[in-house]
Amino acid sequence: MNTIGFKGVYKSGEKFQATINIDSKLQYLGTFDTPKEAAQAFDHAAIQAGRRPSKLNFLDQVSKIYKPKKKVQAGGVVIVSEVERAV
Repeated sequence: MNTIGFKGVYKSGEKFQATINIDSKLQYLGTFDTPKEAAQAFDHAAIQAGRRPSKLNFLDQVSKIYKPKKKVQAGGVVIVSEVERAV
């Protein structure tokens, strides 16, 4: 966490930037008017990347049926399965 109070959110002038590190690469998510908007963008990207809900900014907004992607090691190659959802 940083001085803004949200994971992946940084102040840039009068606006707020959201970034996320996926597969050891920093991904720029955009510039937003409020830190909350930037934090929501971070959470959306984190869910798409298969992060655990505990790694998000707004735990109360995560669906109860969300399960993160599974990483399976197969012969030195990491295979990421699809996001699992209960139907």
